[in-house]
Amino acid sequence: MEGTGTQVIVPTIEEVIVLNRRLIKEYGGGFYCGSTNLMNRDSLEHALTQMQYTIFGVDRYPTVFDKAALLALRIITGHVFYDGNKRTGMASAMMFLTVNGYPVTIPMETVDIALQIAQRQMTLVYPRLHWLRQVGSTSRDVNI
Repeated sequence: MEGTGTQVIVPTIEEVIVLNRRLIKEYGGGFYCGSTNLMNRDSLEHALTQMQYTIFGVDRYPTVFDKAALLALRIITGHVFYDGNKRTGMASAMMFLTVNGYPVTIPMETVDIALQIAQRQMTLVYPRLHWLRQVGSTSRDVNI
């Protein structure tokens, strides 16, 4: 990431698909379209690529927390899967933070936030997902 010399680890499409499958198996829901449940592959590809955007050499989403919030938003609102988008979006963001050195536990407000995003009640998602910073910063010093 900018200024740190640290490369961000972005999940692959296959990792997000496996996560969706695991969440549906564990918590219930419908699984469609063969073994992937994938309704909109392009939307998922775009979400994973967009996390790495730069504009004139400046990282568009400069912190891991910005990137995690974007990933959750794009999976939830992009209807990437036939089922399990809210769960997968939030779990993907948390998985992303964990593999990048910010292990998180799932706070209870996660469900409410996912529902607000899906119902488009939360439109300015990046500042409002401040809890990602809070839960991610408990294990490391974060300079945000």
